[in-house]
Amino acid sequence: MVLSHLVYVSSLVSLCTAQGSTICDAGCQTRVDGAITFERAAHAHVPLGDFYSLPSTFDARISTPGDLLKVEQHTDLTNYTVPSSLTMSRIMYASQNLNGTTVPATAFVLWPYAPYQYSKSIQNASSFPMIANYRSLQYHFMAAYSFAIDGFTVVTTDYAGLGVQAPGQAFKHQNGPSGAKDVAYAIEAARKAFPEQLKSDGPFIATGHSEGGQVAYVFAERQAHTPVPGYLGDTVVSGP
Repeated sequence: MVLSHLVYVSSLVSLCTAQGSTICDAGCQTRVDGAITFERAAHAHVPLGDFYSLPSTFDARISTPGDLLKVEQHTDLTNYTVPSSLTMSRIMYASQNLNGTTVPATAFVLWPYAPYQYSKSIQNASSFPMIANYRSLQYHFMAAYSFAIDGFTVVTTDYAGLGVQAPGQAFKHQNGPSGAKDVAYAIEAARKAFPEQLKSDGPFIATGHSEGGQVAYVFAERQAHTPVPGYLGDTVVSGP
């Protein structure tokens, strides 16, 4: 479902192109404009809010993958469809791309919240390719909401290049090894951000659908040589 975010970007370009096109007539341009409007309506914030601004403290030469760059403990859910029994946090952290360069990335943490307590300490480190700016966190009750309602803490990366971006950084579509690193370092950063709720070796599973399924599969392979403590297993749904 990363593609749904990419469609928004490419549609903006397509509209500019379509307006001078001999192929995309007025009806075609209307449909392109409608697609852009539909995509924007799914976003919680247009443009992205201040949370996604890169802090001046980030330096790819110094920062270490897994470093915590920014924490938003209580996300304002006014523009989201998150059920009232749940609450959400967002983090920015350092990850690593395929060539070993340290890059910034963001993730959300969906909590099975009840007043003054968190119900279970089990983590679900999800490699669903969601972006935290979607009003329904992309999969709503099909995934994140249902997991959290059942008592799991859901940690979901936006993938490096979606959300915050360093100069020259871009999202790499269907890059399993990079996505697996984003998931691994999101777990590490979330544990640092919320040590009282998430133990450094607490149990978790990794799961994903479509491109996220590919990332979950590669994450399982990564465990053989770079294990993340607490890993219980993996579920892959319709991976490419």
